[in-house]
Amino acid sequence: MKIIHIFIRDLGGELQANTLLDAARSLGEGVPERTSNLYSDYFVASGLAPVRVRVRREEALVARVPVFMDVFMKIYSYGVLLVEYSLETTTIPENLSALFKAREIELPGPRIMDLEQLMGLDIEWAQRTLSKWLQNSYEAPAFTDKFHLFIDSESRDEDDAMQILLPGDESYSDSMKRRIVKRIEPAEENDRFFIMGNRGYLSSVIDPHDVVNFLELSRVQLHELKVFDYMLDRGIENTYNFLDKIPRHDKFLPLSWLSKDFQNQVNEVFKLTEMRMDLVDLVKDITNTSKVTSDPYFEILYRELNKIFHIDEWFQSVREKVDELEDIQRMILSRIDIFKSTTLEMTVIILILIEIIIPFAYLIIDYFRH
Repeated sequence: MKIIHIFIRDLGGELQANTLLDAARSLGEGVPERTSNLYSDYFVASGLAPVRVRVRREEALVARVPVFMDVFMKIYSYGVLLVEYSLETTTIPENLSALFKAREIELPGPRIMDLEQLMGLDIEWAQRTLSKWLQNSYEAPAFTDKFHLFIDSESRDEDDAMQILLPGDESYSDSMKRRIVKRIEPAEENDRFFIMGNRGYLSSVIDPHDVVNFLELSRVQLHELKVFDYMLDRGIENTYNFLDKIPRHDKFLPLSWLSKDFQNQVNEVFKLTEMRMDLVDLVKDITNTSKVTSDPYFEILYRELNKIFHIDEWFQSVREKVDELEDIQRMILSRIDIFKSTTLEMTVIILILIEIIIPFAYLIIDYFRH
């Protein structure tokens, strides 16, 4: 029996595929995963597969139950950190539900820490450690994705499994919770895989860690899409603020629109649009199930997880906002072209006038001289 608490945070930059292993080793000891055999050749060759390390192992008490707590971290080349707290008991406690719901950990010392407080310290340390490896930095939001998974060591009927999964902080009844629980098609008849919100119950004859890895990958995609959506919202808001500063009436000679300040603001819009589109293309690659794995069962599993976590809806939201930025970009480019054309036309007119006026000026000067 095992309980896994998963936390995901965007690092605010990208990690190069050729230095990903070195960056991971700066956090802890590398842990080879059998799941890597399930990843497709494309997924591995393109540097999209994560690297997992063990940071530490501690003895602790959770809900007065002795546990071994292993702290693992995964890093992804597109700048995501996943922290995994794996709690394993040596005996089966009486109240499994209380153990799964508990969020306080008593560590040696003794120190009693809230799980989120512990996560915050670990993520802060990891971000400092990985900062020298990050490239193409950007200001990422500080929100964190969370998921809690109960991995059962025995096969239980659905009612018993629900007794472990359902208790939580929600105010509505267990009967209502049962109606919103998502069930994933099991590998075998007696397998159980239920998800409700940000927690789940898993009992399977296949290696549960394989399932966990695809679950984590799907949650990473969900988190990144939320990050992209948030950043695109800010980008669009900043772009509209910029457009609000544009005068409603054009000047006769719009040379001011060719100023360095104006060009810098426009270049910033282009840079934001290009960066967001690159990130969306990356997500599109790794949310394609045929690119992530060639295993038929895990391809179905990954697709089901993405459906439960509404990956497609978030991806569509991101794409729509990228399209909106592209429309704004085209509008700004159009205005720049108009102003450039107008400036050129006015310059030509002025030159023509000069060519016409100068001969008359010479005639007038000669007239007064004589």
